[in-house]
Amino acid sequence: MNPKRAAAQAKIIKYIDKMHPGSPNKKMYEDRFATMSDAEFHQFMSDIRDKKIYLRIIVPNFAKSGFDLKNLYAISRELGAEPYQRVWVPTRNGVRSYLTPNAYFVGYMPLGRQAQFLEKKISIPKDDRVVDQITGQATGDSKGAKVSAPEAHCMIAMNLENNLVEMMKIKGGDPGAYSAANAYIDRTGEFSIEQASQYSTGVQSKKSLVQYFRAAHIRTDL
Repeated sequence: MNPKRAAAQAKIIKYIDKMHPGSPNKKMYEDRFATMSDAEFHQFMSDIRDKKIYLRIIVPNFAKSGFDLKNLYAISRELGAEPYQRVWVPTRNGVRSYLTPNAYFVGYMPLGRQAQFLEKKISIPKDDRVVDQITGQATGDSKGAKVSAPEAHCMIAMNLENNLVEMMKIKGGDPGAYSAANAYIDRTGEFSIEQASQYSTGVQSKKSLVQYFRAAHIRTDL
């Protein structure tokens, strides 16, 4: 075997194993390299250099062990790649470019888009008169957009607490705060969470859940 190829294979297998010790990934690459000709291996390495493909590590759901971030950071630095970098922000809206004072993690990450842009899924409410008596939320012709669990998690991660209070409390089943918010909008064209919260009567879905618990003889402090 070409000595350069042998050295490259050994390095890849070594660090694949260090990134996820004891996993089948090491053998997966050993078996893959064993079936490659020198020409195929050269093309494989060229594609990695040109960022056409990437070395992958497979961690199945419910695997006994996952990644250790501290270990991955240490390996990254061992390979000469500092995972945390200060970032240049480009010029935008009249603000000149600048270097961030703090360092941030920089890397390729998978991304799942949370928003839907299909026209058939757009829902425009006709009014705000129809309310579900169990949840206190708009339903039927009055039902419009809703906040899903993944969207709520994204908002929490972005510290958008006021947005969550508005969407999941004031507009999500608190009839007192919702009526107050609408009244402020009718009179002034706007409202604040502080203003509407003064008239809060509690989220109806929580009250309904408490009654379900009581019917099942389950004590709760919700």
